[in-house]
Amino acid sequence: MPDKTATKTGKRFVSLKLKWALGTAIGTLLVSIVVIVAIFSFFTHDLLEQERTTMNHEMTVISRKLTDINEPLSKNNVPSVLAKEVFANPVKKNSAAIYHRPILQGLSNSRMNFFVYSQQGKLVFATDKPFRSFTKPTASSIDIVRGPHHRMMFGQMPVKDKSGKLIGYLQVEDQLNNYHDLYHRLMLVMLMALCVVFAFS
Repeated sequence: MPDKTATKTGKRFVSLKLKWALGTAIGTLLVSIVVIVAIFSFFTHDLLEQERTTMNHEMTVISRKLTDINEPLSKNNVPSVLAKEVFANPVKKNSAAIYHRPILQGLSNSRMNFFVYSQQGKLVFATDKPFRSFTKPTASSIDIVRGPHHRMMFGQMPVKDKSGKLIGYLQVEDQLNNYHDLYHRLMLVMLMALCVVFAFS
């Protein structure tokens, strides 16, 4: 009889140890998953905010240059003013110094495409073909929208002259290719980290 009691006590002790070990492993696994996902979310959100900040900066710089035109935007004044920035204070054409001026950094930004529209909504300047049709904005905005292959960033703003009168519109598109490349790399790193956590749990 005492032997049976000792056996039952031993089994109960082993069972408790097993449950404790299993509970600890599951708890550690869940905490690790939460931490990894939180870090992934933080980095991807930060990357997106950096893209948004860059677009906002480019829109501000170019809209100020368009404001200096101080008359309704058209094919007669917009291309010449933006082109003038490239050749103002001439430097060697193949020199990187030409891209140090803010507006040039915007227009030469391969990630973004810029479009300028007249008061009537007619396209007067473009660095590429727009993916989205134009709608007249009433205020500056930057949104994440559906693109041809994945989500893209889309910015719009009215352009006013120095007296505050509407003279046209500015539209900017960023397909977020850099963001999506980094997103997929981070996703791969996260999945690898999760596999390591599962393997050692």
